[in-house]
Amino acid sequence: MFAVGAGRCKRPISVASAGVAARSGQRSPEAVVSLMAERGHDLAGHRARPVTRELVGQADLVLVMEVAQKRFIEARWPALKGRVRRLGDWRGEDIPDPYGESGRHYEDCLLRIEACLADWQERLPS
Repeated sequence: MFAVGAGRCKRPISVASAGVAARSGQRSPEAVVSLMAERGHDLAGHRARPVTRELVGQADLVLVMEVAQKRFIEARWPALKGRVRRLGDWRGEDIPDPYGESGRHYEDCLLRIEACLADWQERLPS
C-alpha cells in the first residue's frame, strides 16, 4: 500500500492497516514478509491490530478488500458511509483474504492489490 502516495499526489498520504478480524499483535505470515521484502518493504516488525473507531474516524477514505468488510464497518460506524470503499471498486471485484492459504495465494492477492492501488492512484486528488 505504500505506492498510493508515491509521486502522483501532492499532499502527503498516511496509510494505516487494521483488520475486522485481526488478532492484536500477531505477526505477518512469512509469505507476506517475504513478498514485501522483494519489493523493498520490511514487515518484520509489523503487528496486526483490529480496526477501531479512532483509526477509521481519522480517515478520509477507508479501503477494504471485500463487500462484507464494507458492510461491517458501515454498520458499526454509520458516520463513515460514503468514505468506505472496496480496493477493487474500479474493477468491480472483491479481493479474497488469503490468510492461511499457500504462498501462491498470497502472491496472487498481492498482485491484485497492486493493480487496484494503481487504479486508486489515478483517481486520488492531487
